[in-house]
Amino acid sequence: IEIIAEAETGAKGFEFFRKFNPDITILGLRTPDSCAIDMLDDYFNIDKKAKIIVLADHAGDAEISKALK
Repeated sequence: IEIIAEAETGAKGFEFFRKFNPDITILGLRTPDSCAIDMLDDYFNIDKKAKIIVLADHAGDAEISKALK
């Protein structure tokens, strides 16, 4: 496994996703500027087969359900 980028914000993470086209993307649920759940469509619009893992230290049932769709 090789880590190719780390980002402090959702916007920077999405920029890296577009630049590097990683095999797997790991997102924190919340960043200072965004919520990963709200950005998932953006990622899948770039790569419909993207493999994305969303990590959350706590989340409600609605957020978890939305992430799984």
